[in-house]
Amino acid sequence: MKAILEFNMDDYDDRDMFDSAVKGQHYRDQIEEIYQRVFRPNRKHGYDNPILDDDKAYDIIEELFQLYQSVIQEE
Repeated sequence: MKAILEFNMDDYDDRDMFDSAVKGQHYRDQIEEIYQRVFRPNRKHGYDNPILDDDKAYDIIEELFQLYQSVIQEE
């Protein structure tokens, strides 16, 4: 099975969509990196922040994680 995407490179919107299609894996890798650097450590080891107490920091990061998950699950 094959899929062929066609873009009009003279059209700004098409060119922008082409760039997004070509960089799709890069964007996906960046999203995974956000999970690995921000959410995973908090969920595994707690979040060390000198300004906020551990419980408050955990609650904030957990709320952000819930939002992150809802965005990831959207299609």
